[in-house]
Amino acid sequence: MTAGPSHPTGLSLRPTAQLVCTLHFHQPTGVGPKALDRAFDDYYDVLLDVLEEDPNLRLNLHFTGTILEHALAHHPAFLDRLRVLWKDDRVELLGGAFHDPVLTSIPERDALGQIQYTSNFYEQHFGRRPQGAWLSLRAWDSALIRLLAGAGIRYTLLDDAQFVVAGLHPDSLQGYYTTERDGHTISVFPIDHDLGRAVQRKDRAGMLATLGALGGRSGRPADGVEVFAGDGQALMEQGGLG
Repeated sequence: MTAGPSHPTGLSLRPTAQLVCTLHFHQPTGVGPKALDRAFDDYYDVLLDVLEEDPNLRLNLHFTGTILEHALAHHPAFLDRLRVLWKDDRVELLGGAFHDPVLTSIPERDALGQIQYTSNFYEQHFGRRPQGAWLSLRAWDSALIRLLAGAGIRYTLLDDAQFVVAGLHPDSLQGYYTTERDGHTISVFPIDHDLGRAVQRKDRAGMLATLGALGGRSGRPADGVEVFAGDGQALMEQGGLG
């Protein structure tokens, strides 16, 4: 793995650092239409209201296939609004498996089909294909490198603990790493666990302490990136985007 700078959609903290925020919205297969309609009223449409009202807010978003299919059938305006936000580079939509299975637990043919189905859905309804992918449970296996790269995916997000287990020092985890297998490469971004926990707990002091340390730790690149990824619905229930 080699460290390097990152360029996904991000919110600039200062000239030499970026905060990349990713919100994941999940609905299981089989959930009823009334529950989904409530989720659109209470969360998904509200999220787009916030994004449209604040031109400085940039987010990476992931919606599972159940949400996208319900939007197509019953809330087409939601997809139209997402298309405009993505076209204007206000959001970046992450691809991945359409129905959010753990990719390493299903046959490779099925996993590839899930990823390609999502990318095709995006191209048809948003006019562009995703560059990144959300992995359910951030479950990783090196066999995914060839699978993701073969589907046109350039990067994904993993828990920072996985990088530490691989032998990297926690203070060096900033930016992204490029990993390779059988001639295929993909970039992987560490998700900052401490920052995520502080955000979910609405711990302002903890958030500021983590962000204030950007670039100030030994071994971290000057042009750094810190990644936060969280459960979008849970965060909105706590007023995190209010």
